Amino acid sequence: IRLDQALDIFRMAFGDSHADCASILVDAGLALQAEGKYRTAILRLDEAANIRRVRFGGKSLEVAQVLRLTGEMMMKFGESAKACEKLHETLRIHDKELGETHRETLETLRSLEEAMVAHRDHAA
Repeated sequence: IRLDQALDIFRMAFGDSHADCASILVDAGLALQAEGKYRTAILRLDEAANIRRVRFGGKSLEVAQVLRLTGEMMMKFGESAKACEKLHETLRIHDKELGETHRETLETLRSLEEAMVAHRDHAA
């Protein structure tokens, strides 16, 4: 995969925690999801979130973006409990940074509600 090659080049040139490394990891995660490689995709997104936590702080919108992608991906693959965790953290960030009536906050709330319903249905 060419994104892995780009990531290796960025890591050699700028180090493991460069913001562009996180962006490449997000792109790789989405590409892997499209190929049906769910577990590897989640690992790439988790790594991207960790880099963004270091670079931008744990409560940043940059982290929230990756958490939401991860949560929604987990939903698609039946991981509703884990999706709820990611989406709940995303909602806390969006609510604090954007406000409760912002479009991103409301979309995250909708995703979280769907994850909670799926989790409840799965547990029943």
